[in-house]
Amino acid sequence: MAKYAITSIPREIGFASYRFAVFEGDRKVAEIEHDYRGEDFFVSTPVGRGEATDRILTGGGPDPVSLTEEGIRIIDRLRSSI
Repeated sequence: MAKYAITSIPREIGFASYRFAVFEGDRKVAEIEHDYRGEDFFVSTPVGRGEATDRILTGGGPDPVSLTEEGIRIIDRLRSSI
């Protein structure tokens, strides 16, 4: 079983950034956002810390979205600094 589960956060307008909630069990531990091209990423924890990064998500379209190993490391590091 994966350490973190990811769910999509519905967009408020049609042409906007894509947002995902990251859960550990039933607890939301972070959000990931990227632009519509998938180029600019931002990761934040519920207390507002964040970091721009790339190569943190895999999947999309017909495939489930999940974190890459780098994405897991970034979220683990951000959470340990809280």
